[in-house]
Amino acid sequence: MDGLVRALGALRAESFALEHDPVEPTVLAEAARTIGDAAQAVGATLDAPEDTGRLMGACEAIVVAHERIEALLTARGQLRDYMELDADPRRAVRRLLEQIQDWAAADPV
Repeated sequence: MDGLVRALGALRAESFALEHDPVEPTVLAEAARTIGDAAQAVGATLDAPEDTGRLMGACEAIVVAHERIEALLTARGQLRDYMELDADPRRAVRRLLEQIQDWAAADPV
């Protein structure tokens, strides 16, 4: 159980990086929701710490939250790079659109 709580703390610490630069409130809300989901899964293990299914669910929620926060951090950094590196906003918009289309093609829903 201590390991799960430490993993939650690490997620929260990781999400602090989102708060260093101004970001959309929706990004912070998504990070908080993701961490909250993981915390609920960890909480579900409290009354049954030997329940392998609940432990696996908590571990899965933590991994998913970590991946989601990493994706938010990466997307924020890429967007900032597009805006800072290109003096022509139209070209930056086209590059961002192309990147979004590449992501969508690589990860079909």
